[in-house]
Amino acid sequence: MKTLAYVLAVCLLTLGLPLLDSRAQEQPKVQREKSDPKQVKELMRKKLDHAQKVLEGIAVNDPDLIAKHADGLIQVSKEAAWRLYRTPQYDMNSEDFRRSAEKLVRQAKAKDLESAKLTYLEMTMTCFHCHRYVRDVGMVRLDLEADGR
Repeated sequence: MKTLAYVLAVCLLTLGLPLLDSRAQEQPKVQREKSDPKQVKELMRKKLDHAQKVLEGIAVNDPDLIAKHADGLIQVSKEAAWRLYRTPQYDMNSEDFRRSAEKLVRQAKAKDLESAKLTYLEMTMTCFHCHRYVRDVGMVRLDLEADGR
């Protein structure tokens, strides 16, 4: 019985030490793009406006409204101020967002509003994930930056 406990303890330590070591390593620096906080804030406002119109289109079963504003979301995501960081995680979040918006356009044109509902939720989750990532890498609230605080 003692031998089994000893073997388990050794296994746990052997498996656990690399995890501890990887956490101790310094995280790579994240390169933030030079962007005007006012432009970023305006861009996020446009994104929110388009997203609200997509939701309205879903609520009133208006595929044309969904397609128009999902396309607006794609255009917003291609603007220069959109790219705040040069990291694989940020790029992945942006690409996931763009893919969801493109899927929304296709579903709206096909009048597949049930699928569009789920895709809208998927797209919204990509927003949440990206905003959490941006906060985690140290972005200061844009309204505080603009006020000079």
